[in-house]
Amino acid sequence: MRAQAERADSRSVTITMPETVYTRLVEQARKFGRTPAARATELFMAAYAAHHGPTGMKEMDEAVERLNAASKASTGRPAVVAAEIPLPPVPLLPASPPPDPRAEPRGEPPPSPPPRPPTQFEAAVAALTPRALALRKRYGLTPSEACLLDAMVGGRCLSPFVVHVDLPAALRPSTEAAFRVAMARLRKKVPLSFDELQNVPNVGYRLSPPTRDRFIAETAPADAAP
Repeated sequence: MRAQAERADSRSVTITMPETVYTRLVEQARKFGRTPAARATELFMAAYAAHHGPTGMKEMDEAVERLNAASKASTGRPAVVAAEIPLPPVPLLPASPPPDPRAEPRGEPPPSPPPRPPTQFEAAVAALTPRALALRKRYGLTPSEACLLDAMVGGRCLSPFVVHVDLPAALRPSTEAAFRVAMARLRKKVPLSFDELQNVPNVGYRLSPPTRDRFIAETAPADAAP
């Protein structure tokens, strides 16, 4: 059989195999007095003869025929020499990273914190009218001062009593003294003369009509009709 495997009309192929299979092949070759290449050729030819028919190697073909005949006599089917079929490598899934102890547990998201209540200053600014906001921005007034000036631009005559009754709590001066201080600051910041910001005895503070018209024109929306 070895001589037939080395015939002149034979061809050679290179087989790549795992290290474990090669080690066992070397052990078998030593057992049968063969080289690893010769033993590999015998094993390949035996598998080929079992699956595809005669190989042209007389001893090999006769041995396979005897094996098939004996198997067919006992089972009614020819023997099939199992051959290892290389399976494609199974892709390994990436390992899941360890859980981060700092990460929040999955499930329902934590409840949102309650909204922060507005500060006293924010509440005062939110209570201003659009015209009061424009006056505050134009003359650098406090929310309370802008509210007082806006009320007088609207035609109101302001006294401590009127301010306490009619103006929002977040914007009105807390005392009569605070009210008079606010009016004095308005004279300086805008500025306003005594003719423009009039202090009527026993009545209160009011703006002269020309002064009111000036403020109305200054704070009119840009898209307002002329």
